[in-house]
Amino acid sequence: MLLPLATTIKFLSWNVHWQTGGNYNYDAEYGTVHNAATAKYMELQRNANASVVVAIELETIDGNFYNLSQNLTDWTTVGYTCTRTWTDSISMSFAPHYTVLDSKGGCSVQNANDARALVAARVTSQQDIRGCSAGLCFVALHGPHPQTLNANTYLYDDNNALSVCAGIAQSCTIAVGDWNMASHTGSFPAACPGSFAQSQSVYDGFYTLTNTQPSQTLVVPDNFVCDSTYTCCYNWDSSSDPSRAYGDGMYDHLALNIPNATVNYTILPYQFNRAEEHNPMLYDVQLPTTSPTASFTASPTASPTADVLSNSSSKWAANYIAAIVTGVLTVALLTIC
Repeated sequence: MLLPLATTIKFLSWNVHWQTGGNYNYDAEYGTVHNAATAKYMELQRNANASVVVAIELETIDGNFYNLSQNLTDWTTVGYTCTRTWTDSISMSFAPHYTVLDSKGGCSVQNANDARALVAARVTSQQDIRGCSAGLCFVALHGPHPQTLNANTYLYDDNNALSVCAGIAQSCTIAVGDWNMASHTGSFPAACPGSFAQSQSVYDGFYTLTNTQPSQTLVVPDNFVCDSTYTCCYNWDSSSDPSRAYGDGMYDHLALNIPNATVNYTILPYQFNRAEEHNPMLYDVQLPTTSPTASFTASPTASPTADVLSNSSSKWAANYIAAIVTGVLTVALLTIC
């Protein structure tokens, strides 16, 4: 099958959280719970036909990032474990038609208050992406909680991990993960149970990493209001406020700076209903190519599992649905002059 001057990269990104994926969770349960989490990543990947999988806080028993490639034939996994404050791991796995030219990891903050993990990879594929002949820069990240930090230390690449993307970071980067931030700054409406003022945003974090201006950046979900784009967290702080049992955090996003890209996203339901688990995120990123290219798949395409809620204005008004919540946002990123 030939695609007319465009190709789609399917991402799966999920922070299963340490209570389920970490090496120090409930020792008596570790084998059963961790194995179930690993199997769930594989199930989600197959169902979504994802060709890039980001696993956050999924670790081996000795505290390193878990290599999902051992469960996926001919895949490649890169990752990093940050130990500045505690063990925090992240990994990014690529389907066989991607070639990882280089990768490097680091911690996502410059002080010891709340350091988390990130990893960057310079990647090529059999698709020739317009304007990115030297490769694509993929970044998987787990951002620190901004309320514990100074405003100017929210997101920081302490090990210069993006050095592997020299020459392409400003125009060929896709960054995905748990940013622990909404896309925009400021206070959210009082109706949002977990509303708080934030001085940094995903746009700011992406600028810190890539030196890309917000006007040249596409972020999804793009949160403007208290709405159905909640992605975190199950049973979050429910001991003090039961109304927050299903989470009101708008933390999981994909950001990119590739001209003329479009993105569809889907918010999946909680998979285990365990403490602080995030919603798995699916992103279909359509990128312009220089010529018609073959369509590559990582596994047989799954049938849709839910209707799609769409709103072309980027502002969502639907209430949060505890079952499958699917949102689609398609935004064309204007050509960068």
